[in-house]
Amino acid sequence: MDRRSLRVFTYKLSLPTKTKKRVSNLLFGVIMNLRLIDWIIDRIGLDAFHRRDLLRVLVYRLLIEKNREVVRRIGKINEIGIEDLAGRCEDAIKELDSLPKLRRIAIELSYPDFLVRRLSRYFTLNELERMLRTMNHRLPYTWACINISKHTREEIIELLRDEGFKVEPDSDFYDLIRIEEMPRKLEKSLAYRTRSILIMEKASLAATHALEPGEGDIILDMAAAPGIKLIATSFKMAEGKIYAVDISEERMRRLRSMVRKYLADMDVEIKTMICDARKLKTENFGDVNKIILDAECSSTGLIPKSPDIKLRITPERIKQLSTLQRELLLKAIEIARHSGAELIVYSTCSIFPEEGEYVVRYIVSNGYAEVVPISFGGQAYMPDLGIRFYPHIHKTIGFFIAKLKTH
Repeated sequence: MDRRSLRVFTYKLSLPTKTKKRVSNLLFGVIMNLRLIDWIIDRIGLDAFHRRDLLRVLVYRLLIEKNREVVRRIGKINEIGIEDLAGRCEDAIKELDSLPKLRRIAIELSYPDFLVRRLSRYFTLNELERMLRTMNHRLPYTWACINISKHTREEIIELLRDEGFKVEPDSDFYDLIRIEEMPRKLEKSLAYRTRSILIMEKASLAATHALEPGEGDIILDMAAAPGIKLIATSFKMAEGKIYAVDISEERMRRLRSMVRKYLADMDVEIKTMICDARKLKTENFGDVNKIILDAECSSTGLIPKSPDIKLRITPERIKQLSTLQRELLLKAIEIARHSGAELIVYSTCSIFPEEGEYVVRYIVSNGYAEVVPISFGGQAYMPDLGIRFYPHIHKTIGFFIAKLKTH
């Protein structure tokens, strides 16, 4: 998991579709609960079992899935009867109640201790537990952005409902719908196949609304690939130009592919650049009037989709990312001052304040820019420094957005 994400790993498995789905669900559950599973294994006398990976799957199926079929099929593990093993697992779980609450939350919900301690400064423990517990499950809805350059939202809702999808309009954004029930994959719907909708999270779309794109805008997207926000932004522009910058050649190839699919018949010019955005030359963007920076981050807001993120986050990595984000935002401010850009939108899909509020606080306290209020989302950890989307409240990924105006 240090080399590829769980989603990429399962996508590349050469298995029949139904089998792949079962394997994917099993791996998702084991990895999401990995710390709890290992904590139990260490307490039930099987820590020396030579195939710990298989033991993890077994404990998951016994304790979390409560799968009785496993009990019927397996006799003994290391001379321990399967019923006895299940009982030992249940007894181990009861020991969690004797732990200090922060440590219990971290182990029971399988999050790093430092993450739980860090966030406990901004939530009551009950609210924190509620959010982290919600993030341990797949999100309840699939969200989709409407290509409003071609269709009204009402037209798309009717089209999807005719195909058996249960669809509701979002109350915050005019170009967003949520799909609550699906008779088949949304990708097989006519609306998707005709590029009339774009699958994307509500929180991610919110960043494009904060940008307020309109006809004739010239926008700099400083971390554009793989291109979902860029496409959603373009839908709102009858014409204009977007400078799409990204450091990754591979991700930029995906962006260019999306542009060909979704924007081929639109009057929005996309100029792509493979570059570290911190090294952009200010004088090359004198015509820009808006900037969006969805910066590289820990992606901790995406844990409901990619539980393996839990295995990779460290305090050192968060510190490195926070420094990178601050440098990128300072470059955005430099370009905005040169071009006279009216606003900058900064966002990250992180639940850490170091990647959101702390970055913006540095910018504001040093007089580089001021925060512009946003009318949607929830309050950030620190008032007046942006907004947040919370998985347990907004039913979307964890996300931070700030809207800035330079001095």
